[in-house]
Amino acid sequence: MEVSYTKSLKNFIEIAIPLLEPHEDRFSLIFGIILSLKKNPEAYKEVHHCVVSEDGEPVAIAIITIPHKLLIYCQPGYEEKALPAIAKYFNSLPCRIPGVLSEASLSERFAGLWSELTGDTLKIAMRQGIYRCDKAEPVPPAEGKMRIADGIDVVMLTHWVQQFQEYLHQPISEEEALKYAVAHVNNIRIWDNNGAVCMAATLRPTVNAICISLVYTPEEHRGKGYATALVQQLTKEMLTKKYRFCVLHTDMDNPISNSIYMKIGYNKRADYTEYDFIEIKR
Repeated sequence: MEVSYTKSLKNFIEIAIPLLEPHEDRFSLIFGIILSLKKNPEAYKEVHHCVVSEDGEPVAIAIITIPHKLLIYCQPGYEEKALPAIAKYFNSLPCRIPGVLSEASLSERFAGLWSELTGDTLKIAMRQGIYRCDKAEPVPPAEGKMRIADGIDVVMLTHWVQQFQEYLHQPISEEEALKYAVAHVNNIRIWDNNGAVCMAATLRPTVNAICISLVYTPEEHRGKGYATALVQQLTKEMLTKKYRFCVLHTDMDNPISNSIYMKIGYNKRADYTEYDFIEIKR
């Protein structure tokens, strides 16, 4: 088992894409991030990555874009050898590894190895479902209509992005939320019913798919079908335009949202677990 610590992001990307493309729906997160780095190598300030190979053939990859969680892909059957090698490499880096996010079995095994290696304690941050939709099914109509966000929405979107991140237990500053809203405003759709009541965004396009994310309805507007209508129309738009399918990540502890997505036509493709690594103060 050989681990490559190449500093060349270009070489890493060339190795990673053929590994991930056959699993585009289940590993859309890591695939989308790697493709975004191919398009813009400066998209993230700090990136670390490695490749694990056996007999010259890559069998696992891992990447982290600081300050986000470590992302891992591993071919079935190679976990026992590959995951310890990945843990050893990332533990050698000077940066702090805040956690891991991958398919549940990979995350669980890696988190256990990491705790043994570093002494960090583990906390499950979220259990996620990865859903895929090839055809958007009709849903009951909601009052209002979908529109594209624009510059006049940025202040409102800044607050909504902050509230969305707080729900994920990943709070960000107002400055960070503003920067995100400005960068993604053209990819955000708003449900408007005499004013904005809900948002959703398209992120991380891959070869055949795009991710529906940032689905958020302020508390005072919930229970009126806005998010359902918005996600259905946005999914339909993406499938009509250019993509074979859409993917989204859901919180498995929120059965209402999961049932809504299934009514739209989304089917679960994988279970993910996100772990926080908590450093023991000595």
